[in-house]
Amino acid sequence: MSASEFQKGIQDLFSKGLVSGVAIIDTNKQIVWKHPDAWAPPVNEIFNTWSSKDITGFEVGGIRFAVIDRVDERFIAMNMSGQGGFIVVKLPKNSGFLLAFVPPGQNIHEIYTDIAKVASSYK
Repeated sequence: MSASEFQKGIQDLFSKGLVSGVAIIDTNKQIVWKHPDAWAPPVNEIFNTWSSKDITGFEVGGIRFAVIDRVDERFIAMNMSGQGGFIVVKLPKNSGFLLAFVPPGQNIHEIYTDIAKVASSYK
């Protein structure tokens, strides 16, 4: 798939209201690109939690997110009070990660499939 298909996939996620923030993170855990520009994704909190099996969650802005799924290819954490969640999936060829914030009111498990599909089109 081409870069334009990836960009269209990201646009579709936003236009359908499935995400309210997306970032591309490189293998050094640095933000390469994000939208919206003012969004400050909690990269350190997410990756520290993903890498440590002993940590069951993290806090962002006073909101607690619990780990739902933590395997090599993906990380999912959500707020149990319905205040949204985070999905991180590996990009092809170990080129980095796609991090997305799923807003309140969305089913994070269903949206994971959409985000994984978009991530797989990244070149």
